[in-house]
Amino acid sequence: MPAVPAEIHARHAPIIRPPMNLDLFRRVAFGQVIRAHREGCGLDQPVLARLAGLEPAELEAMERQGVLPGLEAAFSLADAMGTDLAELLHETRHRSAQLAAERWLLLDADSSSPPAPDFAF
Repeated sequence: MPAVPAEIHARHAPIIRPPMNLDLFRRVAFGQVIRAHREGCGLDQPVLARLAGLEPAELEAMERQGVLPGLEAAFSLADAMGTDLAELLHETRHRSAQLAAERWLLLDADSSSPPAPDFAF
């Protein structure tokens, strides 16, 4: 079989993208959702932490560093903000998909069309 000329091969080679860390997107998204709900309730971190039975540093780590709470802490946060944990998780799912899509668009800034998603929730 004859070799494919390098210039043709380069134009038709698949785009190699770094793997997406979906877990990281979910962690960041959960923190963003918690913060948005907290601010929507007019609460600051120390007050929400106290209402949920957490240390303020724990809540800050969730919002800023993507640290995920345990199940009981997640229920306590939702209860303290007057919402349902299912709603927080639903919003997290959509926000993480947005973050992933934004990441792909940044990676494909030189491409003429957006990439097809290669993951599903």
